[in-house]
Amino acid sequence: MVSRHPHPSAVAMAIIATVATALSARAEQAEVYATYSTYGAADQAQIELTLDAAGFAMQGWSLQTDHLTLPVSAGGDDVLTFTTLDGQLLGMNGEPRILGVIEMIGSEDQSVTVSDFTLPISGRRDVPFMDGQHPVFEIIGDSLTVDVTGAHVEMHGSIRMHPAASELGLDPQVGIVGEFTLTSPVDVTDVDRTVRPEPAAGPGGGPAELPGADVTVGSLPTAHHWTVAGPVDGFRAYSVATTSCNVGTQPLDWFVGPNPRHPVISQNMYRLVDGRFEQIGQSWLKHGFCALQQNVCQTCSPVCGGCCAQLGVGCSDPYSATRNGEFTNMGPKHEINAHRGTNLGTHVAPSGEPMLRGRLVVRQSDLEQAQNPGALYYVEGHYVAEDDAQFGDLTNDNNNASYRRVAINSTTFGMLLLGGTVRETAAINVWKTSDPAVEVVNADVPGEGRFTLASNVTDNKDGTWHYEYALYNMNSDRSGRSFSVPVPPGVTLTNVGFHDVDYHSGDPYALTDWTMTEGAGAVSWGSESFAENENANALRWGTLYNYRFDADSGPEAGEVTIGLFKPGSPSSITASARVPSGIGPVIVHGAVGVPFAEHAYGGYIDPRAESTDGLNLDLGIDTLTLVFSEQVFSIGGGPLSAADFSIAETSGGSAPSVIAVDASANPTVVLTLNRIITIQEWTTIRADVENATGAVIPSLGDQGPSVDEPDRIDVGYLPGDVDQSSAVTPFDLLLYRQIVNDLAVPDIGSDVDYVDTDRTGAISPFDLLAFRQLINGVSPPATQSWNGASMNNLRP
Repeated sequence: MVSRHPHPSAVAMAIIATVATALSARAEQAEVYATYSTYGAADQAQIELTLDAAGFAMQGWSLQTDHLTLPVSAGGDDVLTFTTLDGQLLGMNGEPRILGVIEMIGSEDQSVTVSDFTLPISGRRDVPFMDGQHPVFEIIGDSLTVDVTGAHVEMHGSIRMHPAASELGLDPQVGIVGEFTLTSPVDVTDVDRTVRPEPAAGPGGGPAELPGADVTVGSLPTAHHWTVAGPVDGFRAYSVATTSCNVGTQPLDWFVGPNPRHPVISQNMYRLVDGRFEQIGQSWLKHGFCALQQNVCQTCSPVCGGCCAQLGVGCSDPYSATRNGEFTNMGPKHEINAHRGTNLGTHVAPSGEPMLRGRLVVRQSDLEQAQNPGALYYVEGHYVAEDDAQFGDLTNDNNNASYRRVAINSTTFGMLLLGGTVRETAAINVWKTSDPAVEVVNADVPGEGRFTLASNVTDNKDGTWHYEYALYNMNSDRSGRSFSVPVPPGVTLTNVGFHDVDYHSGDPYALTDWTMTEGAGAVSWGSESFAENENANALRWGTLYNYRFDADSGPEAGEVTIGLFKPGSPSSITASARVPSGIGPVIVHGAVGVPFAEHAYGGYIDPRAESTDGLNLDLGIDTLTLVFSEQVFSIGGGPLSAADFSIAETSGGSAPSVIAVDASANPTVVLTLNRIITIQEWTTIRADVENATGAVIPSLGDQGPSVDEPDRIDVGYLPGDVDQSSAVTPFDLLLYRQIVNDLAVPDIGSDVDYVDTDRTGAISPFDLLAFRQLINGVSPPATQSWNGASMNNLRP
């Protein structure tokens, strides 16, 4: 008896064919990924089943029919995947749903009904057709043939009794009991071509494999959408198929729990939009069992003739998307030390809503196109195994994650995987791929795990800059507790923000956002300490948090600090990144170790370096940061005020005045002026200050100890200093000629700012004459030597 069920309209089944071909004798390999999909009515995808009625009769079972043609659904958003190399099938994933019923009647009126069953083609021998919860049939993996040509796919294979069918009175030893043919039309929806160089040669001329077992994600072939009926509490749930690969030199342990020496698999999801890379979803951990010995990544050297307990060198093992979403075999991350690879063997089960629990859970609002226009989405798989982590000093545990781009259907929220899997690379690296200005650095905890920091700084074009940081904990068990960015005095921050990814399904961790604090020369975010709450919202392994702000100061090279959560030494690590620079030019006044009474000047400052967009002198200098070698005070010992500083310019006219003094970080003092410094004049800032003992900075200016001068700081730009080296040299003449001949463009400002040597406001032959006179020290124009540099006008 066969009954047909209504086939859902507009169902989707995607078939991804991966073809890798040799490119040339240059030993490069091209991997061409083509994504095929089919949308339509029930008769567009179907399966023909031919069962062995005689074989069933020998066991005392009869069939209502031995030939069935049934419609195929992809379960809403599930997909089929076929991987080929040079036209040869390497692996398959996916579980299409067969809409129909197979009924068998026993000699004693016993019956077995297989209805609306899935056709698992992952190559895993223990995935059956189902009668309720009882395995009945399984595919014979070696029998499968697949032909993907043009707009059509056809797959053939044999089925046999599952060993567990004996519980239903069926004999699992009868051999082949049927054949099937699955057909479907396809359309190409995405093509991606990736060229990867051959691995570096080892001592024997072969690939330079890392010693020991080394597991990574070789493929993320399919995805399954569990919440096809609609969001649950505002969330969607997915799971992604993962094919592991052992790219090391020793077999990888894959024992079934409660033996702890087996891999666990996490799944993450990320969104890249508006220059921000954020994690928007994470799953619990799939606990591995029974490794197959396939060839997705390399030539496989099977272990013990293909047994389940280990993954051979070069071998791959697939888990389908639905199997990676079965919450009955999932455990939490907190049972795993990702750096050591250790786990408890047994695990607690996820809780909560049945359609969400343990799976890759994402807020629907993070996926809606209207709220995220132009967003790109990525999924990531990450394996952790103990024998892989034992070789962590050789970086075996730093290549365990791979990622792949996905698309989200705007109506059904189904997930379609695009392009190819980027192997042995965590998803955070895709941010730099999309924007070369992004900086990515690794920060390793000594003797422990790895963090990766990605950051970017963009000019808002309004006198402020946006600073964006994404911190990913690859495998540090000590985890992250705080993140701190240095902020010089006088820098104002706005739009300060934080983003994390939520835990779910009964994880014990707090969901409290990190607290932001600003002061003591830094902006910091942090959670509770380990001593305060062992389940605080720390940045644990396999997760990524974001930190951001706007600042009225452009970037410079610096270091951020990552505070560690679990006790140990060190308590923090640093990572290089661009951070806000000091407000205005920073003038170092004196030097450490030099007596206060012998301070000298720090040098001249070129105001051309001050610009809102790095091109135009539209702001100039209206703030100055003075760094003294010790704390300073007003004459008489009082706090600093604007009256302690005075300004003069060579023009002899009205000079800027100091209107505010920020001495909160004394001996760093920030002065705010009422207007910008005149670009083409010398500007001198006089400081009448003393130290804590009452010693006044003496009059030791650039004229020498014998000349009575007030303590002073000089600012100006040198007309002939074209390369901004603080001196006029023959190299300036070379760059001068290149700029005049349009062979070079100044980094900041316009051509006139650099080559208008006689200050007429235009470029003319007289500028070259003035330039030569500057180099040769000939007057006119008059020149004033100062710390090896010269200017047209005398200083005030």
